[in-house]
Amino acid sequence: MITLPQRISNKIIPVTESGCWLWTGSCNTSGYAHMCWHRKRKMVHRVVWEIINGEIPFGLTIDHLCRVRCCANPSHLEVV
Repeated sequence: MITLPQRISNKIIPVTESGCWLWTGSCNTSGYAHMCWHRKRKMVHRVVWEIINGEIPFGLTIDHLCRVRCCANPSHLEVV
């Protein structure tokens, strides 16, 4: 069975110039990358953040420092 990190890495293309990890899977109408995992829709940038850093504190959100909504590079994300 494929793991969640493997599934995510299979859908990412790194961009050398910007450092972004562009999601090649589905995006919502606002341009944010999303995926289904165990029959639940998940925002890819949030999943990546939680894999690397742990749970997102209640009431906070994840911001894209690069302003590229389909980017999944954890170094381009911050909790705000």
